[in-house]
Amino acid sequence: MLSRKRRTWEVIIGFIIVIVFSLIYIYVLNVYDQENQVSSRVYSLKEGVNPNHIAIDVKLTEINPINGTIQARLQFTPKGNLLAADKVSLDKTLWLEVNADRGKAEFEFKRGDAMNPITVTYSLFGGNANYYPFDCHNSLLHFDMSTPVVKGVMPSEVEIEEGKVPLPEYEQIPITIDFDDSFGGYLLKVDEVDEEQIGYADLSISTSRSPTVISFACFVMLLKWLLAMTTVFMMLSVTVRGRRAELSMFTWMAALLFALPPLRNSMPDIPPIGSLPDFVAFFWAEGIVAISLICIAFTWLKRPPHKNKDKYELKELEERELEQKDEF
Repeated sequence: MLSRKRRTWEVIIGFIIVIVFSLIYIYVLNVYDQENQVSSRVYSLKEGVNPNHIAIDVKLTEINPINGTIQARLQFTPKGNLLAADKVSLDKTLWLEVNADRGKAEFEFKRGDAMNPITVTYSLFGGNANYYPFDCHNSLLHFDMSTPVVKGVMPSEVEIEEGKVPLPEYEQIPITIDFDDSFGGYLLKVDEVDEEQIGYADLSISTSRSPTVISFACFVMLLKWLLAMTTVFMMLSVTVRGRRAELSMFTWMAALLFALPPLRNSMPDIPPIGSLPDFVAFFWAEGIVAISLICIAFTWLKRPPHKNKDKYELKELEERELEQKDEF
């Protein structure tokens, strides 16, 4: 009867565990789905979309808080009279200026050529990567699109080079920015900086780690502490309670000592040594494991061979000897 009740309770507990695990599993998948939803927003409409404008699709390809840079791929789609008759090449020469951190900051798209995509590297500022995974950074993406004109007429490049026309002035070209705010491992908040002039666009981007990255980083730090505390309990069991120092203890602690650095580096996009997780968990865990290993080793060396056995094992041997004496 007791066994039947126990089995019933085991089934009930097992069923509850399965339900709780399923709910957590579904929640984790929903979080993943929300973080990876592709969403975009159009900026710089400026009193309605001019039919003659350049649509710029901005897709982030790299965020590097350690180097303080953010990389974006810009793809262009000319509209209206900016396109030539073939609907592929440009009918006007266009200039694009960006606030690039590295490489070119000015790009020329000549008349008769297609506007091929370009990659621009911008600066990240206002954050400290060593506060990983709670670091936040900002960036400003500036766009300035114009075309050279002389009294409202587009001069040819030959005329400009031969000096047949005066140096052109530049007329702003309306632009729209289609920004894709999805990037793995990061949360992006994008705001447009108010700009009155047509042809200019400034996007302010705030980047922070995604909840998945923060949760995983915190889990790894907690895991390091739990592993370190396990070695402390093993060390105390040997040094204080007199348990036998087994070879498997030395092997496990030595392996753990060299396994903690790869575990630390498994955290996504973690900075080099010296960041917040190192001071919160990694340095402490390495030190605790090393000290525990050394304590067990010295205890084993100091303890006489006959005392290097588990006290419970000695007690069992004594009981067996007593039983053998009683039999005789």
